[in-house]
Amino acid sequence: MTIPQKTVYLITGPAGVGKSTVSLALAKTIKSSAHVNADLLYHMVVGGHVRTWMDNGTYMDLLWDNISRLLENFIARDIEVIIDYIIYPERLKQILEIADRYHFQVCYVVLIANEGALIVRDKQRPADAIMGKRVLELLEEFNSKNIEERFILNTTRFTVSETVKYISSNKDRFKIHINH
Repeated sequence: MTIPQKTVYLITGPAGVGKSTVSLALAKTIKSSAHVNADLLYHMVVGGHVRTWMDNGTYMDLLWDNISRLLENFIARDIEVIIDYIIYPERLKQILEIADRYHFQVCYVVLIANEGALIVRDKQRPADAIMGKRVLELLEEFNSKNIEERFILNTTRFTVSETVKYISSNKDRFKIHINH
């Protein structure tokens, strides 16, 4: 009998697509799970804080070091992890190295929605979290990354529960193959 492999879900996409909402809802469906909202980690720096797109790399490197350590701690305790943040393919290497060391699988889910849906969703956020035109800039950045189609999930017409159900039911579609 094989023991089911633990999973780390990387839920990403442009601002306003619903990463945090979907990630938290997904975490609630898993018996032993943790939701790592990387925005909260990034905003832990108060003195000297800069917007992510204005960061020279100092705080971003710190953020990814913190994500990596949290991931290692949770996985070492058999807790599945759902990380939500803007995660471009070039950032996957660090997570995949940890996955290889700890023998867990990684599912990379890129949530996308059309421009109209993103604008509506962005306006529903708290006033201090509204991104405005930055939402569309991030959508364009994701579109320019040539991400494999199998990792992309268009949620324009999905509810949060439909999105979570789809991710859970189609985990193999989003799995990044690692040689353990």
